Amino acid sequence: MKLDGKIKSKPGVYMIKNTVNGKVYIGSSLNILRRAKHHKRYLDSKSHANRYLQRSYDKHGSDCFIITALEYCKDSELLRLESSYLSKFQSSDRKYGYNIAEIDTDGRITHSSETRKIISTNSKLYQNTLTPEERSLRARKAWENISSEDRTAIAKKANSAISPEERSKQAKERWSKLTIEERKNIASKMSKAKSKPVICSDGTIFPSQSLAARHFNVRQSLIHRAVTSGKRYEKLNYLSLAYHKEDSDAFSN
Repeated sequence: MKLDGKIKSKPGVYMIKNTVNGKVYIGSSLNILRRAKHHKRYLDSKSHANRYLQRSYDKHGSDCFIITALEYCKDSELLRLESSYLSKFQSSDRKYGYNIAEIDTDGRITHSSETRKIISTNSKLYQNTLTPEERSLRARKAWENISSEDRTAIAKKANSAISPEERSKQAKERWSKLTIEERKNIASKMSKAKSKPVICSDGTIFPSQSLAARHFNVRQSLIHRAVTSGKRYEKLNYLSLAYHKEDSDAFSN
């Protein structure tokens, strides 16, 4: 894919154009040049998130695509300007472009019902391939983009969805349905897990789950749940937890 030599490392709206059929992809970024290089890398490696653009790229070849900057603007104007160009080029229409979503006047991204189903299915399939540590890392990165006010609201909503009494009742019901052998296996796994070092996303390392629980003044079950699910909890200062390995960094980028 050819990059227009005039592209700058500034915020604005850009366009990827197929010079064979004239179809376009409209996008916006805080750094157009960097985003352009990302698009090229993902397309060349056949791993681009937009399947329509990827298929066309594979069919026509990289030399038939060029990316140019349409307009530079302030950060606050990105979504409004992108929405304007999406409408102008009708790039969400398969006849004219490759975009799979539109942006309304309030800056909200909207997908068609078909696209929402595809995204949901692909997301579930992808999540099933991830290890607990990988899910934790993805959750941490997503959490970092959320404001502190929203974090508090999300945590309160999640914790209030089910009462502690009901949660305890459900756990007891699940436990009662297990065989003796299954209970032994679970107890054995939890015993081994408790002795594993735990690392927090702020870099703090605890030799065991019990010491981590003592530090945060919570039960070990909460530490175990945070490590295995990748979820963040208010009692853990919204930190992400994972099992620590000396030869690797669970929270590396």
